[in-house]
Amino acid sequence: MDLSVSQMQQLTGKVGADACKISRLSRWSARMSNPLVEFRDVSFAYDEQPVLSGVTLTLTPGQVVAIMGGSGSGKTTLLKLIGGQLRADAGEVLVDGENVGELGESGLYRMRRKLGMLFQFGALFTDLSVFDNVAFPLRERTNLPESMIRDLVLMKLQAVGLRGAARLMPSELSGGMARRVALARAIALDPRVMLYDEPFTGLDPISLATTGKLIRELNDALGTASVVVTHDVAESLAIVDYIYFLSEGRVVAQGTPDEVRASDHPFVRQFINAEPDGPLPFHKPAPPYAADLGLEVVHG
Repeated sequence: MDLSVSQMQQLTGKVGADACKISRLSRWSARMSNPLVEFRDVSFAYDEQPVLSGVTLTLTPGQVVAIMGGSGSGKTTLLKLIGGQLRADAGEVLVDGENVGELGESGLYRMRRKLGMLFQFGALFTDLSVFDNVAFPLRERTNLPESMIRDLVLMKLQAVGLRGAARLMPSELSGGMARRVALARAIALDPRVMLYDEPFTGLDPISLATTGKLIRELNDALGTASVVVTHDVAESLAIVDYIYFLSEGRVVAQGTPDEVRASDHPFVRQFINAEPDGPLPFHKPAPPYAADLGLEVVHG
């Protein structure tokens, strides 16, 4: 059968598109079979106060996963368990196949090289310039020559749109700019797992949208996996692949953004609609109000 040039081009394009689809499916299959972070029935308590109870979750390369829940539900504790600052009382926390709870000091330092952390308010070193803040992990953890460190720092700052701010001090930055510099520092060592602790707190709408866009784009570009602890429902649903909802230390609901939007789960509905009362009650359980006031209740 003879084919024209245009038919050949169409056929080649279709084959190429099909190959790309197969390639994406293969990569996704590989990701699902090789999780970067796993919680297996994890429980943790501060002294006698339970914080997490039987938490199971999975994070694979390429995913951005949000952890949502009310204050005190155990979200930040979950990040500390991943980083090894805390150790689970029961269950297993695995990072790239290693059981964090079984690692000694040297093993923890090695494992943490795979992690990047964006703290809630950036936590920049106030006495260092933007350039030196981003260079800090490269100078501390590598033996790279200063010329290469310079190129890497400028590359990371370019990625967050702030190469032109390299010589500024943190005091000269807006809140949104400081958060982006902190993000550049967090990705300086090309981590396999990124941890975000309330990355949208205190940002104006433009900075918030910019930060969300960077989290998604950098995750995809670096092929990392990202855990985002957040209360910001709208921005999170726009950038994440999966959401876990924590309440009283347990995973009470989970799903993709579309599943969350369509959910009729009472806790999910209360959370995404910002309802003041529901499964998380407005009133903390207490004795009858009249009894606390010492008033006699008259019946009949």
